[in-house]
Amino acid sequence: MAKAKKIPGGITAEDFIRIRDCLREILKEAGAKQANLRLNESAEEGPHPFFVGWVGDKDVEKKIRDRNDPDPGLYRFGDDNYATVYKDTISDRRWAIQNRDWCRNLAEKSMTAKGIAPKSGVMYQKFIGILVKNGSKRRCVGTLALGFASRPSGRTHSKVEKIMKSWARDPRLKLVQFLRDNFELGGPISSR
Repeated sequence: MAKAKKIPGGITAEDFIRIRDCLREILKEAGAKQANLRLNESAEEGPHPFFVGWVGDKDVEKKIRDRNDPDPGLYRFGDDNYATVYKDTISDRRWAIQNRDWCRNLAEKSMTAKGIAPKSGVMYQKFIGILVKNGSKRRCVGTLALGFASRPSGRTHSKVEKIMKSWARDPRLKLVQFLRDNFELGGPISSR
């Protein structure tokens, strides 16, 4: 097995593409408008996020192209912009899904982040901590976020949360496997 790569410096273009492919699958399965991934810096237990992936559905990507804006996954790659919701998500020892309604919480977003989601029609996001077990330790290594035009309701809400929990926590699914097998992971250690 190859030596584990550090985050952010060890992430390659090939890794970026694999992350993006996973995000596309999650986006499609959940019926979301956008998906993104942040990973914690290697060897850091406290919140120190790096933006490592973003995808949008066809409508969102068209809006971005029509505005002649760069692809957010490319131009924000490696961005270490601190986000309150990131800290809230990886620091929550219950590992609960966090929700943000950007109609109400927009002041919490950075200037860069404010421009992406709302301009593309994404006004509601759900965030889940990615839990990866490596050896005897289980860490919350980053966040997976899904964005929607508005809060999913009823069965759709339950379905989305089930999909998020599977992709962010199931060691048999490729996102968790890929992170575990390729990176030196940081983030808080889980007691569960």
